Amino acid sequence: MTETRSWIPRSPRFWVGLGIAVLAVAFILQNRHDAVINLLAATVSAPLWLVLSLVFVAGGATGWLVKRRKT
Repeated sequence: MTETRSWIPRSPRFWVGLGIAVLAVAFILQNRHDAVINLLAATVSAPLWLVLSLVFVAGGATGWLVKRRKT
């Protein structure tokens, strides 16, 4: 008898992460106007959706690196 495993994870951590990702994507898609970014001496104008996407990816990468370092 073979046990079939569901492809859907049952971990609460997965579902919370998925919920946060869905909310972040919805937030990014709703903010499409231009933004002026000041970082140190540089000033850049870019679409806000691009800036939010980069911050979201940077946050995910930081979380992944911190988690990876602890284990």
